[in-house]
Amino acid sequence: MPDLVPLDCERCGACCRAQPPFGGGVFVRLGAADLARLTPDEAARLVVAAPGGGRALPLATDAAGQRVCAALRGDLGRSVTCAIYPRRPDACRGLERGSDECRLAREEAGLV
Repeated sequence: MPDLVPLDCERCGACCRAQPPFGGGVFVRLGAADLARLTPDEAARLVVAAPGGGRALPLATDAAGQRVCAALRGDLGRSVTCAIYPRRPDACRGLERGSDECRLAREEAGLV
């Protein structure tokens, strides 16, 4: 099946979308190195207490009503950016474009 949206991270954003059955309010748990990279303003605006302890980036609802990472800006499948991209968490840094995880996120978001 051909991709409906090119494999272009600045158009896609599927990896930043909470996939079903994910229903909690936390999207990415943050380690000490992740927290240290954020500016004080970013930490104050974006970081929340995670259930069971620790800190995390929460989910937000985008203009289309989808649950996405609070740091995501734009419209999935059209034009997206990460508000903290240079300081993004290790979990985000580890996800590679075109990987199995990437393809699964795109499929679940309806972009393939």
